[in-house]
Amino acid sequence: MKLGSFSAAVKEFDPDVERDTFDLFDEEFTVEGVIPPMLMVHLGAAMAGKAGQMEGNAAMWQALTSALTKPEHEGPDGETVPADPSQFRKFYKLAVAKKLDDDSIIDLVWTLVGAQVGKAAEQPPTSPPGPHPTSTSSSSSASDTPDSSGLVSVEDRIAGLS
Repeated sequence: MKLGSFSAAVKEFDPDVERDTFDLFDEEFTVEGVIPPMLMVHLGAAMAGKAGQMEGNAAMWQALTSALTKPEHEGPDGETVPADPSQFRKFYKLAVAKKLDDDSIIDLVWTLVGAQVGKAAEQPPTSPPGPHPTSTSSSSSASDTPDSSGLVSVEDRIAGLS
Protein backbone atom coordinates (compact mmCIF):
# COMPACT_ATOMS: atom_id res chain seq x y z
CA MET A 1 0.00 0.00 0.00
CA LYS A 2 1.33 3.41 -0.95
CA LEU A 3 1.38 5.70 2.09
CA GLY A 4 1.92 8.94 0.25
CA SER A 5 4.59 11.13 -1.22
CA PHE A 6 6.59 13.30 1.12
CA SER A 7 8.73 16.32 0.40
CA ALA A 8 9.20 19.81 1.70
CA ALA A 9 10.80 23.00 0.52
CA VAL A 10 14.45 23.29 1.40
CA LYS A 11 15.29 26.46 3.31
CA GLU A 12 17.17 28.78 1.01
CA PHE A 13 20.11 30.91 2.06
CA ASP A 14 19.03 34.53 2.24
CA PRO A 15 21.97 36.93 2.54
CA ASP A 16 19.62 39.75 3.62
CA VAL A 17 18.29 38.01 6.75
CA GLU A 18 19.75 39.15 10.06
CA ARG A 19 21.85 36.34 11.53
CA ASP A 20 21.89 35.14 15.13
CA THR A 21 25.18 35.48 16.96
CA PHE A 22 26.72 34.10 20.13
CA ASP A 23 29.90 34.78 22.07
CA LEU A 24 32.43 32.15 23.06
CA PHE A 25 35.47 33.20 25.08
CA ASP A 26 34.94 36.83 24.00
CA GLU A 27 34.79 35.89 20.29
CA GLU A 28 31.56 36.50 18.38
CA PHE A 29 30.21 33.84 16.03
CA THR A 30 27.52 34.24 13.42
CA VAL A 31 25.02 31.45 12.80
CA GLU A 32 25.20 31.16 9.03
CA GLY A 33 23.33 27.96 8.21
CA VAL A 34 20.35 25.84 9.14
CA ILE A 35 20.45 22.64 11.17
CA PRO A 36 18.52 20.10 9.06
CA PRO A 37 15.33 18.86 10.76
CA MET A 38 16.36 15.20 10.45
CA LEU A 39 19.55 16.07 12.32
CA MET A 40 17.40 17.59 15.09
CA VAL A 41 15.53 14.28 15.28
CA HIS A 42 18.88 12.49 15.59
CA LEU A 43 19.97 14.85 18.38
CA GLY A 44 16.70 14.22 20.20
CA ALA A 45 17.19 10.47 19.89
CA ALA A 46 20.70 10.79 21.30
CA MET A 47 19.47 12.86 24.26
CA ALA A 48 16.73 10.28 24.91
CA GLY A 49 19.29 7.49 24.97
CA LYS A 50 18.08 6.00 21.67
CA ALA A 51 21.44 6.62 19.96
CA GLY A 52 24.90 5.90 21.34
CA GLN A 53 27.30 8.51 22.68
CA MET A 54 29.48 8.44 19.56
CA GLU A 55 26.40 8.90 17.34
CA GLY A 56 25.29 11.78 19.57
CA ASN A 57 28.73 13.39 19.35
CA ALA A 58 28.68 13.02 15.56
CA ALA A 59 25.21 14.61 15.45
CA MET A 60 26.42 17.55 17.57
CA TRP A 61 29.46 17.95 15.28
CA GLN A 62 27.20 18.02 12.24
CA ALA A 63 24.77 20.45 13.91
CA LEU A 64 27.60 22.86 14.70
CA THR A 65 29.04 22.47 11.20
CA SER A 66 25.60 23.11 9.65
CA ALA A 67 24.91 26.15 11.82
CA LEU A 68 28.32 27.77 11.44
CA THR A 69 28.95 27.14 7.73
CA LYS A 70 27.55 29.62 5.23
CA PRO A 71 25.86 27.36 2.66
CA GLU A 72 26.58 27.40 -1.05
CA HIS A 73 24.29 29.94 -2.68
CA GLU A 74 23.71 31.99 -5.77
CA GLY A 75 25.54 35.30 -5.80
CA PRO A 76 24.15 38.63 -7.05
CA ASP A 77 25.45 37.96 -10.57
CA GLY A 78 23.94 34.46 -10.69
CA GLU A 79 27.27 32.79 -10.01
CA THR A 80 27.48 29.94 -7.49
CA VAL A 81 29.17 31.06 -4.29
CA PRO A 82 30.77 28.03 -2.60
CA ALA A 83 30.03 27.08 1.01
CA ASP A 84 32.16 28.97 3.54
CA PRO A 85 33.13 26.98 6.64
CA SER A 86 35.30 29.75 8.14
CA GLN A 87 32.97 30.35 11.14
CA PHE A 88 33.05 26.63 12.00
CA ARG A 89 36.85 26.49 11.67
CA LYS A 90 37.20 29.55 13.94
CA PHE A 91 34.81 27.95 16.48
CA TYR A 92 36.63 24.60 16.35
CA LYS A 93 40.09 26.12 16.87
CA LEU A 94 38.90 28.25 19.79
CA ALA A 95 36.97 25.39 21.42
CA VAL A 96 40.05 23.15 21.24
CA ALA A 97 42.47 25.86 22.42
CA LYS A 98 40.26 26.80 25.39
CA LYS A 99 39.24 23.17 26.13
CA LEU A 100 35.50 23.84 25.86
CA ASP A 101 33.78 21.22 28.04
CA ASP A 102 31.11 18.73 26.94
CA ASP A 103 28.30 20.40 28.89
CA SER A 104 28.96 23.77 27.23
CA ILE A 105 28.98 22.17 23.78
CA ILE A 106 25.67 20.42 24.53
CA ASP A 107 24.16 23.67 25.84
CA LEU A 108 25.29 25.53 22.73
CA VAL A 109 23.89 22.92 20.34
CA TRP A 110 20.50 22.90 22.10
CA THR A 111 20.46 26.71 22.16
CA LEU A 112 21.07 26.73 18.39
CA VAL A 113 18.32 24.13 17.86
CA GLY A 114 15.94 26.05 20.15
CA ALA A 115 16.61 29.32 18.35
CA GLN A 116 15.96 27.69 14.99
CA VAL A 117 12.82 25.89 16.14
CA GLY A 118 11.55 29.05 17.83
CA LYS A 119 11.95 31.02 14.61
CA ALA A 120 10.12 28.39 12.60
CA ALA A 121 7.22 28.26 15.08
CA GLU A 122 6.74 32.02 15.63
CA GLN A 123 5.61 34.99 13.64
CA PRO A 124 8.52 37.37 13.09
CA PRO A 125 9.02 39.39 16.28
CA THR A 126 8.86 43.16 16.32
CA SER A 127 12.08 43.23 18.32
CA PRO A 128 14.81 40.59 18.67
CA PRO A 129 14.40 38.17 21.59
CA GLY A 130 16.87 38.12 24.46
CA PRO A 131 19.57 35.51 24.84
CA HIS A 132 18.58 31.93 25.54
CA PRO A 133 19.54 30.69 29.00
CA THR A 134 22.38 28.18 29.12
CA SER A 135 23.78 26.17 31.95
CA THR A 136 27.42 26.49 32.92
CA SER A 137 27.32 23.78 35.56
CA SER A 138 29.95 21.12 35.07
CA SER A 139 27.81 18.62 36.98
CA SER A 140 24.91 18.59 34.50
CA SER A 141 24.33 15.72 32.12
CA ALA A 142 22.63 15.48 28.75
CA SER A 143 19.37 14.66 30.52
CA ASP A 144 19.75 17.83 32.61
CA THR A 145 20.02 20.06 29.54
CA PRO A 146 17.50 22.88 29.90
CA ASP A 147 14.51 22.79 27.59
CA SER A 148 14.70 25.28 24.79
CA SER A 149 11.57 27.23 24.06
CA GLY A 150 9.41 25.37 21.59
CA LEU A 151 10.91 21.97 22.39
CA VAL A 152 8.93 19.29 24.18
CA SER A 153 10.46 16.23 25.83
CA VAL A 154 9.80 12.85 24.25
CA GLU A 155 8.20 11.65 27.49
CA ASP A 156 5.77 14.62 27.58
CA ARG A 157 4.93 14.17 23.90
CA ILE A 158 4.16 10.45 24.41
CA ALA A 159 2.10 11.22 27.53
CA GLY A 160 0.08 13.76 25.54
CA LEU A 161 1.21 16.69 27.70
CA SER A 162 2.11 18.87 24.75
